[in-house]
Amino acid sequence: MAASTSRKVALIMGIANQKSIAWSCMEKFLQKDWYVIYTVQNEKIGSKVEAMLKRSSFPDGQQNSILGGYSCDVTDRASMDQFFHRSLPDALQQQSQPLSLHAVIHSLAFASNLKTPLLETTKHSFLEAHEISSYSLIEVARESLPFLRNQTCSDGENYTECSRSITTLSYLGATRAIPGYNVMGPAKASLESVVRGLAVDLRERSSYPIRVNAVRAGPLPTISSKGGITGFDLMRRDVENKSPLGNVTQRQVADSVYHVAAEAHGMTGQSINIDGGYSIVAGPSMGDLL
Repeated sequence: MAASTSRKVALIMGIANQKSIAWSCMEKFLQKDWYVIYTVQNEKIGSKVEAMLKRSSFPDGQQNSILGGYSCDVTDRASMDQFFHRSLPDALQQQSQPLSLHAVIHSLAFASNLKTPLLETTKHSFLEAHEISSYSLIEVARESLPFLRNQTCSDGENYTECSRSITTLSYLGATRAIPGYNVMGPAKASLESVVRGLAVDLRERSSYPIRVNAVRAGPLPTISSKGGITGFDLMRRDVENKSPLGNVTQRQVADSVYHVAAEAHGMTGQSINIDGGYSIVAGPSMGDLL
């Protein structure tokens, strides 16, 4: 398919299934008439995602705007090289004029022993969670940089408005001790520190802004969350009872990710709570007081 070079391209990393936040982000960018390139961890997941795409009904031919889906395992250097040095350039190459990236969505996190209390977490499990959930953002930013800055502003865009972006997914557990979140708390804290550091570091790496931000989603019932976090249903219930807006949905989070990545040109180095207001409250729920 020959792509129009005037349309923007988003790289969305970390699709696992239709309940993934990354899947909802893909739907949002497609609705906004962006081209999308997505990654999965491995070929097995890739086959499942391809089957889901075939069964899904995207309106107005939006599925034709998916430029490709590829494996990219951030724990495997060979897989990273294959994607960023071969697959991604090929996906962006359209006729004689290659496309460039305008936004990268990093939706990658994993802890093999998430149910283990923090005090009993092994060094291996701790480092693994940090490698996949935090350090991978540094690698993704470094590898994406040539594709993010390989472009000029469109007619009518000023310096600030033609910014490019890297947006990652975080959680309130980065700054609060949340029972059951265990080793992912320190990993998300590390991730948000990386966000701030990259926001400064990338200031000098391009002739126009490359923004880096995190969106802290409320507890969403993804397959990995429901299966990995002890007391996940209790977390959801607490948010529903205490937050002004109750629990959020994948679509609401994806809407906010799109805004941060594509429209919030004056924002960088920030971690934004999209949790129905749960992060602003403390104490018993209003229902308990009535």
